[in-house]
Amino acid sequence: MPKKSVDLESLPERLRNSELLKLPSVDQENLLKLDEIGIHTCEMLSILPGRLAEDMEIKEAKWESMIHQAKEKLGVSEEGGPTQLTVPDYISTGATVLDNLLEGGYMCGELTELVGTWSIGKSSSCVTAAAECMKKYDKQVIFIHTEIHQPLVESMLLRIGNARGVTDFMGKFWYWKVMNFDEQMDAFYRLDYEIKKHDVKLVICDSILNYLRADFPGQGKLAVRQQALNHALKHLSRIAQTLNVAVLLTNQTIENPGYGIKHLPVGGPTMHHSVGKLLDIRKSTKGEGSDNIKSNTDDGFREVIVWKSLNCPTSGVICKIDVAGLSDV
Repeated sequence: MPKKSVDLESLPERLRNSELLKLPSVDQENLLKLDEIGIHTCEMLSILPGRLAEDMEIKEAKWESMIHQAKEKLGVSEEGGPTQLTVPDYISTGATVLDNLLEGGYMCGELTELVGTWSIGKSSSCVTAAAECMKKYDKQVIFIHTEIHQPLVESMLLRIGNARGVTDFMGKFWYWKVMNFDEQMDAFYRLDYEIKKHDVKLVICDSILNYLRADFPGQGKLAVRQQALNHALKHLSRIAQTLNVAVLLTNQTIENPGYGIKHLPVGGPTMHHSVGKLLDIRKSTKGEGSDNIKSNTDDGFREVIVWKSLNCPTSGVICKIDVAGLSDV
């Protein structure tokens, strides 16, 4: 059957320019259905499970043809099977001691969670990584923001970019302000297209749970909130793996009324099982451990503790938050 004609003028840009239109089996109707679940690239289409065909009301033969053509376009074998591993790409954290602990920095292809209390330096650490990404790869960055106002972000960008000698920082930094969780998911669903369009190597979401906590309050909505969080994280993980980008997610904390760790990250096992690394940023006096916390002053010294990682030990290092962002002491 010939491919259905597409009225390009009636479609948004991400669909008018979608590479999926080049696949013979993808018509306008199916293109719109794929858009609803955030699929705009052959990489993302090629890994979709067959069970989605029925949910999306697409005939099985048509679905299999779409997947086959996406894999063929990418040069991916239909048979699957083992492949040789390659050395992953890394983006520097900005602090050599932390790069060494992480065996290179933030790994492309996985999600990294940055946890800490308010004003601890999570956003500064993310912007530092953005500057280092541009210096090493000369690629662009997407920053999805749910918290502070845009002028404060611009001030931080200029300060850290100038301190690290990054030229045209603002021209390579795509700021994406969202005002509720629906807008946040819409941004996630458009990421694969925007990443390929702008040649992006790093995606930042600051913070991942801010609107989830606000839009799904109380214990009665906890199950719905966790399901929404799990769906969002799985989508981001697929994007990170298929498009070889690093994804940084900042996360908030709550007070722990019991013994042990004073502040706990929100999101529970759903959050922490989905990320490749979990880094805890705490105030610290230079050269001392995290138990020695200054309550009235902040000299910028931080202890960054790796709580979860597949390729490095659970340990911590002392860094500093200064005009250049996250730096060595």
